[in-house]
Amino acid sequence: MTRDSVARSDAIREVGLREWGKVLLEELLLRAAEQVSEHGAAGSSIAVTLTFELTPIGRDRCLEISTAGIVEKFIVTRLPLPL
Repeated sequence: MTRDSVARSDAIREVGLREWGKVLLEELLLRAAEQVSEHGAAGSSIAVTLTFELTPIGRDRCLEISTAGIVEKFIVTRLPLPL
């Protein structure tokens, strides 16, 4: 499986905080499967890296956390900031 073989969407997937962990785990597993598909399972472990962008949104009083996805263009959640 390669990124080109997945029907990638230009959509941004916004998820709530409760779903964030599940969605990130799915992303990690997709990336791990991609690594195995491209390079085989030669070793006993696979390195997977996610890069996050954190953006404060003052008008909404939240911190937006996003990462690029394999299927979606970005996976985004918002963390409310305390008053």
